[in-house]
Amino acid sequence: MVFEYGFAKWLLYELEDNGLLNSMKKYFPEHWQFIVFMVNCRLVFKSSLKNIPTELERSAILDLLGWKGKIYDQKVSDMLFEVGQMRQSIHEFMSPQDNRRRSVMIDATDIILQSDNIALSQKGYNSSMDFQPQFVLLYLYDALSLEPLYYRLLPGNIREMSAMHNTIRISGMEECMFISDKSFFSESNIGELERMLMQYIIPLRRENRLISYGALDKKEQSENYSNFSKRFIFHAHTLNLGKRKIDLLLDGKLREQEKTDYLSKIQSLPESFSKPKFNDKLQSMGTLAILHHTSFSPEDLYVEYKNRGEIEQYFDHFKNAIDASCSPCNGKNRSKGGCSSTT
Repeated sequence: MVFEYGFAKWLLYELEDNGLLNSMKKYFPEHWQFIVFMVNCRLVFKSSLKNIPTELERSAILDLLGWKGKIYDQKVSDMLFEVGQMRQSIHEFMSPQDNRRRSVMIDATDIILQSDNIALSQKGYNSSMDFQPQFVLLYLYDALSLEPLYYRLLPGNIREMSAMHNTIRISGMEECMFISDKSFFSESNIGELERMLMQYIIPLRRENRLISYGALDKKEQSENYSNFSKRFIFHAHTLNLGKRKIDLLLDGKLREQEKTDYLSKIQSLPESFSKPKFNDKLQSMGTLAILHHTSFSPEDLYVEYKNRGEIEQYFDHFKNAIDASCSPCNGKNRSKGGCSSTT
């Protein structure tokens, strides 16, 4: 037989090199091998639970781990249940070693449930207008190293700021900064962040009346610019609104791309795009306005916000690359399409 060896060896090397293997042995002394080979099967084979024993037969991971027992369907199910009950071990394993972080990025994603036996299953709402039973996976990441710091599972019907605040408190971190996308902006959300004494970075939609695009006039002739990822970003002077600040930035390369895209659409979709509309949007093209409560310079502020995109890519990989967009099917729901298992 031909065995998968390369990925299994690499996975063990990576886990050992960054200290995760020793941490798993410490907090999950009876289950660390199980956790590792489950991760291996999900990443390599995208295995559903029922296929785990079969996939392990063609992998070298069990020999590399020194696993001696037999693997069968019920064994996998029982051990998953046991690990899921070890909340204290999970909490200690995930808790950051350094609680004082300069900034922590927080993001959440919805996982559709195809099982009737999960307590977290609640009819929820997400950006895709999907009201199916689901739960929310909330993750905290370090903004500099991008390493995961802590996670929490929430019922699908919870969307309150208090859930985020409680997650930070439970994790034990003492300093956090909230970095979000444009959809989060509202006076009530900002007020809640300020009530919790949290620093925040929130981009504004381009049509927001707080933005004064005139502040960017002739900025490309000024010295107010910085280099980011081989492109130059110009910025207006910071606008102070009490505790809140607004920084307006201009990406010249992005502006030219947006101009080209819009003019092309005038030709291909004249019913929706026109030159007068182009003229109205021209001043805001290539711009980014950020509302924040920090002491950052515009240059550092831009870098902090852009790093958030890495976290969104993590969730894309989680849902798409390893096909973990919904929970396992049970027998009752097995006929429904689009279902895969998560581990």
